[in-house]
Amino acid sequence: MNIDLIAPVMDAGAGSRGRQITPLGLGVLASLTPPEHNIRLFDENVEPYQYRDDVDLVGLSVMTARATRAYAIADEYRRRGVPVVFGGSHPTLVPDESMRYADSIVMGEAELTWPQLLKDLEKGQMQQVYQSPRWVDMDEVPIPKRELLSSRATFGATSIQATRGCPFDCNFCTVTKFFGGSYRYRSIDLVIKEVEQELERGKKTFFFVDDNIIANRRYAKQLFERLIPYKIKWGGQASITAAKDPEVLKLAAESGCMALFIGIESISKETLHNAHKDFNKPENYAENFQKYHDNGITILAGIIFGFDTDDESVFERTVDFLVKHKIGLANFGILTPLPGTEVYTLLHEENRIFERDWSKYSASQVVFYPKQMSPERLKEGHVWAKKEFYSLSSLAQRYWANRSHPFFFLGMNYYFHWNAKRAYQGMGQDIEETRQAAEAELARRANMSDEERVVQTLVDNCNPSD
Repeated sequence: MNIDLIAPVMDAGAGSRGRQITPLGLGVLASLTPPEHNIRLFDENVEPYQYRDDVDLVGLSVMTARATRAYAIADEYRRRGVPVVFGGSHPTLVPDESMRYADSIVMGEAELTWPQLLKDLEKGQMQQVYQSPRWVDMDEVPIPKRELLSSRATFGATSIQATRGCPFDCNFCTVTKFFGGSYRYRSIDLVIKEVEQELERGKKTFFFVDDNIIANRRYAKQLFERLIPYKIKWGGQASITAAKDPEVLKLAAESGCMALFIGIESISKETLHNAHKDFNKPENYAENFQKYHDNGITILAGIIFGFDTDDESVFERTVDFLVKHKIGLANFGILTPLPGTEVYTLLHEENRIFERDWSKYSASQVVFYPKQMSPERLKEGHVWAKKEFYSLSSLAQRYWANRSHPFFFLGMNYYFHWNAKRAYQGMGQDIEETRQAAEAELARRANMSDEERVVQTLVDNCNPSD
């Protein structure tokens, strides 16, 4: 069979094609596919996918923000009589909707179900739903077929995975829902073997796609110690709590860590408490940030705007705070009610979601009515924060604390400065689209008949988070 595995494009409003994380899971599925099948991998965030006539099966990795595009691809292939299968977080958390657009869905991890799905398809007996009977042992996960993956994603770094899951349960995040609260590790020997293979291919820069590479500090220390002799450069994701252990940050730096994405989310203690993120303590931020800086690790701070405790002053206060504490990079997002999360349930029950187009769920568009500002003001403040943080004056204030990797710091700041400029230029259209969508939903609700209200109540009770 000819099998196309596709990562659909994520439409982030101002444009994001080219710099999403490499779809590592598709490479793993390629490794699990028997050699008699011909596998082709396509990442639309790098280049557009072209429909083909010689395809026997199409598989799509679907996050919520990519669902609209995935549905369009699926519709076209099913019209041609080609079976389509969905996998990923969206079909796992919104299975009923996903099954309307695909011949089959894979819920949860796919390593244990993909080989059986292929056997069933060959016999003409593909099931509508496949779900793993147990958590996947990380040592069962094969090395992905990287020769099929584009090197243009993740800024050219090689994506690699050592752990799965996250021990925390933030109310806006789907990771814990998808992995069921589990946190698992690969044998360090296997991780090192994969690194060695990539070094033989001339690759020296890596990105750990783990949701929290330092969640288990004992494991992280052992991994970092093993990585030191290879003199690689790498980035990843962790939590601010890693700063509690100076040794783990020291070993991370010695093993080649240049930067870590840290989910700061907010500088408000009340906001963090409501988000189930009490382990982030704003009163300790300055001390913890300094520990990262002392080890030459650039912080990429994840910030979210739009929490119920956020008023219109949150944008300026947050940017001032980040610049004051010399944060190297920041990713500013808008609170997004992803299906399966507590935030979705809350906003859904309060009837505050006005946009159901999943392509808008990229954390750069407003899809709900905020509590203390208008949707348009939230969008405007989000764009302003990016533009202000990545201004030249801000860069000058933040450079000295991040000078350990000057080319990385300057290059990434330039990239985000360019993105912020594009977002600012397109802000007027984005704000107008947000205003129209919000007002249209209010008008629709105001003009509903009694019969329509009954139907709407039934629809509202069909919560895809359940």
